[in-house]
Amino acid sequence: MLIVKPASSSWPHRESEPQRVAILAAADRLLTGTPERSTGNLSVSQLAIEADVKYWVLAQKHTDLRDHFQRLAAQTRQAASVARDHNHDPFARLQREQRELKQHCARLEDLVRMAGPLELIHSL
Repeated sequence: MLIVKPASSSWPHRESEPQRVAILAAADRLLTGTPERSTGNLSVSQLAIEADVKYWVLAQKHTDLRDHFQRLAAQTRQAASVARDHNHDPFARLQREQRELKQHCARLEDLVRMAGPLELIHSL
């Protein structure tokens, strides 16, 4: 089975400092939905907990990794939102069905309007 590590695989540098390696590994776990220490929320504070580092380490020392994680978290949230809207959200499904039914009704009304004059012609 292929395990995707979105933060570490998309990071352009090879890290050797243990703290930075831990942050990337923690970001991978959060982004893939497999947290070990945190709630799994895609936030910098939960990334710090997951990486077992103080919040200030991410907020002030490793801002590049923080920014990288935040970009990936935003992409992950957006992808999840799109998938949920199109596949699983019952409200979105009902909205889509309502739109389709309105379009169908409009086409039927057009047909009825066009058929009215035809009935008049056939009755003559």
